[in-house]
Amino acid sequence: GMQDQWFTFNMFDIQAWYARDVVMGRITLSPVQDLENEYNALRAKEDSLEGDEASIRFQAEYMQDLQSQIDYPYFDIEGCVKLFLEWKHNKHTDIMDFRNHAHRSLKTGTMAPIHHTPWLHALDDSMACYLNKVEGPIDPNLLKANEYIKILSQKLADSGIAVPSEPDMPLSNTVMPGAADLTSTSHSARRADYEGSTRIEVAPM
Repeated sequence: GMQDQWFTFNMFDIQAWYARDVVMGRITLSPVQDLENEYNALRAKEDSLEGDEASIRFQAEYMQDLQSQIDYPYFDIEGCVKLFLEWKHNKHTDIMDFRNHAHRSLKTGTMAPIHHTPWLHALDDSMACYLNKVEGPIDPNLLKANEYIKILSQKLADSGIAVPSEPDMPLSNTVMPGAADLTSTSHSARRADYEGSTRIEVAPM
């Protein structure tokens, strides 16, 4: 069956590169029996793996084997393994916190910044919110989603703006306490109603 995918598109890309070279006659495949023997040996090794690290390294070795036979552009597979292990460690430590950690780019060496809002509370996925830098603590009252939606809906209704029965627009918790940004959603069905950005003042709860 299909492996648990750790490497995805890079792995598929290297496989496609290898297949291309087979089609173009740059690589000659071994006899069918030899290929079956190799497959069975790899399958047995995979079945014996214990733990995530072993599975990650198994796929890495497979990719390195293919990469050594083609002219695929340099890809730091070992560096990627280390990132996977760091990510898995964070995930095992705290399933609700691992998304709050930053990692270094293997391409540029740049360390990603820590997002200004913990993942669990980052309800606004707009670019404006992502790029905004917020100083100071976030009002915990703004994280009470149900009450917050009710207040926003009432404020919109008071302003003469039609409100759907189950609002699905992103709510920002990155503005100063006592205010909220209602931005246009990515859903085309809602875009006409919420085009642009409207600032609604909300009294602290």
